[in-house]
Amino acid sequence: MEIHVTINGIASLFICASTVILIIDIYATHSSPIHEYSLFESWAIKLGLSGTAAGSLLNLFISGSPPWSEVVLNVGLAFLFSWCVVFYRRHFKLLDFDENKPQGGPDT
Repeated sequence: MEIHVTINGIASLFICASTVILIIDIYATHSSPIHEYSLFESWAIKLGLSGTAAGSLLNLFISGSPPWSEVVLNVGLAFLFSWCVVFYRRHFKLLDFDENKPQGGPDT
């Protein structure tokens, strides 16, 4: 197996996992601001994330020999969506990297 196929598969796995985590975090928490959005905006975000997850999962299962430009794009998207998960969880206090603060507590 060529190295760019492996890199593309790993990137696709990260994209799929990150978008699924984002869907769960955004729509499963009651404190999420998505509940204040209009129906169109809410569904647009949900469909966009779902399509990205489905496309990356299909990309992972097909695992053809993509051009390097697609590999670079998928690696960039993997980093972007992974960063989005960390940002969302930090911003909404689902993930706290400061060991001195209690988990889920207010900033003091």
